[in-house]
Amino acid sequence: MNSKVEPREAYNKIRENMLELEIERDEQQKALELLKEVRDQERKELTRAVQEARAEGGEYAEQIRNEMAARIEKQVQMIEALLEDKRELQESVEGMQIKMKESASQQDRQCKVLEDKLQVELKRNRDAW
Repeated sequence: MNSKVEPREAYNKIRENMLELEIERDEQQKALELLKEVRDQERKELTRAVQEARAEGGEYAEQIRNEMAARIEKQVQMIEALLEDKRELQESVEGMQIKMKESASQQDRQCKVLEDKLQVELKRNRDAW
């Protein structure tokens, strides 16, 4: 057996190995590019999904904000109406108090007049006896 390798054979083997390595490197490069494309696609889809979720969340938040504003406005209107009712009732009570005081003072005056008339009548009756 000839243990000596011919330079041409060695060259051909090395060239063959280099071609196989180049092919393998090209395949790995293609796989890497494909992986990058898939990762970029996933990133785009994820970004789009996040943006959609934010938009939906923003719309939902806006809807809740509008509902709360409407509720608050309704409550403010109710409070204003209650305050107006209270003011009217207070004015009514104050008016009644004034009328009651006037009525009491008028009754006191009438009572005084009647007492004076009674005293005069009693004195006249005494004098007549």
